Amino acid sequence: MATTYTTRTTTRRTATSYDRSSTGSPMLSEHSGHGSSHLTLPPKVELLRTPSPKDKIEEPSDMKYHSHHLDYKYTPPPVKGPCVACGMYIVGSLVTACDEMWHPECFTCVNCDTILKAYNYQVQDNKQYCKPCHEKLFGPPCSACHKPTKGNRLIVLNRIWHPNCFCCVECGKILTTDNFIERLGSPYCKEDYHRLFSPKCCVCTEPIKDKAINALGKMWHTYCFKCTACGIPLEERNFYEKNGKPYCEKDYMNLFHPKCTGCSLPIAEGRQITAMGKPWHPECFVCTICVKPLTAETFKEQGGKPYCEEDFHKLFSPKCGGCQQPIKDNNKITAMGKPWHPQCFTCDKCVRPLDPNNYYEKNGKPYCEDDYHKLFSPKCQGCLQPIKDENQIKAMGAPWHPQCFQCTQCAKPLSPNNYYEKNGSPYCEDDFHKLFSPKCAGCQLPIKDGNFINAMGKPWHPQCFQCTQCAKPLSPNNFFEKNGKPYCENDFHKLFSPKCSGCHTPINDGNQTNAMGKPWHPQCFQCDKCAKPLSPNNFYEMNGKPYCEDDYHKLFSPKCDGCALPIKDGNYINALGKTWHPQCFQCTECAIPLSPKNFYEKNGKPYCKDDYHKLFSPKCFGCHQPIVDGNYIKAQGKDWHPQCFKCTTCEVPLDPNNFLEKAGKPYCEKDYHKLFSPPCDGCGYPIKDQKSMVKELGKNWHPECFRCHKCHKVLSPNNYMEKSGKPYCVEDYHNLFSPKCSECNLPIEGKPLIALGRQWHPNCFKCCQCAVPLSPNNFKEKDGKPYCLKHFQELYLPKCYGCKRPITDKIINALGKQWHPECFACVQCHKPLAEDGYREKDGLPYCDFDYHALFSPKCAACHAPIREKCLTAMAKTWHPEHFLCQHCNKQLSDDPEGYHEHNDKSYCRPCYIELFAPYCRACNKPIVDKICVTALDAKWHPDCFVCRDCHCPLKTGNYFEFEGEPYCEEHFRCKMCPDCVKLRRAQNKYFGQNQESNGLIRLGA
Repeated sequence: MATTYTTRTTTRRTATSYDRSSTGSPMLSEHSGHGSSHLTLPPKVELLRTPSPKDKIEEPSDMKYHSHHLDYKYTPPPVKGPCVACGMYIVGSLVTACDEMWHPECFTCVNCDTILKAYNYQVQDNKQYCKPCHEKLFGPPCSACHKPTKGNRLIVLNRIWHPNCFCCVECGKILTTDNFIERLGSPYCKEDYHRLFSPKCCVCTEPIKDKAINALGKMWHTYCFKCTACGIPLEERNFYEKNGKPYCEKDYMNLFHPKCTGCSLPIAEGRQITAMGKPWHPECFVCTICVKPLTAETFKEQGGKPYCEEDFHKLFSPKCGGCQQPIKDNNKITAMGKPWHPQCFTCDKCVRPLDPNNYYEKNGKPYCEDDYHKLFSPKCQGCLQPIKDENQIKAMGAPWHPQCFQCTQCAKPLSPNNYYEKNGSPYCEDDFHKLFSPKCAGCQLPIKDGNFINAMGKPWHPQCFQCTQCAKPLSPNNFFEKNGKPYCENDFHKLFSPKCSGCHTPINDGNQTNAMGKPWHPQCFQCDKCAKPLSPNNFYEMNGKPYCEDDYHKLFSPKCDGCALPIKDGNYINALGKTWHPQCFQCTECAIPLSPKNFYEKNGKPYCKDDYHKLFSPKCFGCHQPIVDGNYIKAQGKDWHPQCFKCTTCEVPLDPNNFLEKAGKPYCEKDYHKLFSPPCDGCGYPIKDQKSMVKELGKNWHPECFRCHKCHKVLSPNNYMEKSGKPYCVEDYHNLFSPKCSECNLPIEGKPLIALGRQWHPNCFKCCQCAVPLSPNNFKEKDGKPYCLKHFQELYLPKCYGCKRPITDKIINALGKQWHPECFACVQCHKPLAEDGYREKDGLPYCDFDYHALFSPKCAACHAPIREKCLTAMAKTWHPEHFLCQHCNKQLSDDPEGYHEHNDKSYCRPCYIELFAPYCRACNKPIVDKICVTALDAKWHPDCFVCRDCHCPLKTGNYFEFEGEPYCEEHFRCKMCPDCVKLRRAQNKYFGQNQESNGLIRLGA
């Protein structure tokens, strides 16, 4: 029996899953007019491949897994064919090419039989070739006419062309390889390309052939994109828009933004605070006093100015008379003409709360009654307690309680009219005398009645004034006093009269000799050496002792320096600071007696004239003899006889005032100049007048010989120029040697101005742009030319990207552009940014706050910007700590098992399995593994998805469905065999009839 399979196969491959909704179960139909059975397959069968764990599996909407949980959807492969090469049907993979189907192993090159890939072959005359055979036989095809190019071809745009086929696709103009523009792989001439594809400027409507600006949804020439108000050129990412028109920042702010009431500057969008009916910058809406930032809800207003609550109360609320702090509410007390906090109206001393109707006031302060009396009522001088009533005693200039006015010593009550006062304290009479009346210097008892003796500056009872030594009563007019004590005459002399310096007994009668400042009995005043009595007018004293004349000279008179004997008579000679007997003063050398007025001294010794000159007089430097008479010449720091001072060379006598000296020797003028004067470098003769000699160039010259080397003009030593050791006049020097000005090429006679490695006249060194004279310390150089600061900045300094002005000082390099520090600011809030403290978005700088507010991802849980670690899950962004299981609130960011999603909610694995896990159709257990199989409209464990008959695994996804059950290819073919189909129908019919009959029998029974 012949079986015919008729099918048309369509292959469709998707990125994530395979749809088999259009496939159905094969149907078997009987045709009564034919002897064969036909198996009719569905008109559309899809070729599926086995999913890979690397695939991104598309999941049904009611169950989604984390990325590591793979859901394999399996669809049974169809039967395809027949193969155009071998005529066999194709089960499994196939190749579709040349509008035919092929087994992969049958799709081969017709020239070399190499197996071809469906994506790598060439067709020629409806035959397939491998690329090497095709190029070998026909050459590569032209991309335009698709005809082979065997020799003459162009390779452009990674394609091959005939030279005549490489034409503009619009006008057909033949192009060259260096004069065309490519668009979507097609070549165009430049005119057609710009006409068709270049954007049109929205201002001039001309095509934009070079750089274009895309702004406001329109295209602009760079020179047409300018501020609507002031016309300055704008940059693509640095402008503002209003009503579809571009503006520079300055004009936009001035024209359309509200002005801050504080600084009068425009307020950027989203940064306005409205308070007191006026707009403010948030940073400008501050307290008028302390500049503390305010909000629209927390401020106080006074006189049209905002204040913080603290300063408002400090300035305008009434101040408490106690704590001096503002009274912010109406709960206050008025007392002493001032407002008070109730808790502050207290006694100034004890801080006890006071009643405003019951208090005492002193110096503007309130007091309670006790403290008022304690501080301000008069105090009793006795007990120091306040006297609150009028019952008091005035005594000693102070108030007293009556019971407190008593004797300080014995506490006896006193009358204010009968008391004694001492040092501010009251006393009774007895205690007063005991303590303060004068005491007798003898018995130390008080003297009450006034009968006393004043002696030695002290009071005494008459009976107590007696001799300290013998107790004999004394008269105040007849006593002797010593050390504050009285004595009778005998005891006084015995104890205190002067003692003789000789015998050391008192001298009572006054007969004494006073000598050497001491008292002596006359008989005791004698020579200390020989005990001979002495007269106080005729004695010699030495070291406090008296001597007779002989003993004194023997012991203490001066000795002659010559003979060393004492000189008694005073006839002596004082010479050389010493004393001499006249006969002992003689020449040290020859012993001739000398006169103290006619001698010579040397080293403390006297000499006669001859010996002195012989030994000590100066010697003539010429003849080396002593100069005795003083007639000598001082010259060259030496002494000379007049006849010995002569010229060293010619021996002519010399005048000490008219000679010349060399090496310590005197010379006459002629010989000196001949031997020692420098020769003139001009004429070679000696230069005698050294004062007029010209010393220049390290040489000596006569004034008339110092001439210009070029023109021989006499030169002044103050006005000449030198070159190579030769003098020149100024004119010749400059003509021959001076540098030439770099500008005018004339000699520079003065000091040249050195700049740029060249020399200039000062008036020739000027700006090459405006000819303004320049200073060598204040100019700019470019390409070897000097510029003034203004033109250098205009021509060569970098321009600030913000204000377009030159940057002359500090520069900030950021975002690939250059900025003034003050211009490099946040584009949102205009806050200046530090060079390293900014963030960039689309080439624009932002402060950290605005950047995160505008561009950072928002947490799906708390809706706050995510500044640090960000977790992306369920097509949303989260803070890691906010990504939680919706059932148990477990943090999922650190869960190694990942998460599951259901109805846009996240769950941990245990909760998801508990709530939503699918059940396997085969074993009816939940599928908790990472991989499940979706097939036959059900979920399966991979190990449970097996052939219904042989239970072989179907993990590859290559299965066949029959009557809702999966089968392998072998058993599927068995099920589709016509004989098996007939047998199965007969069995079904048989079993169906038996079931009906069994049902009827049971019913009948």
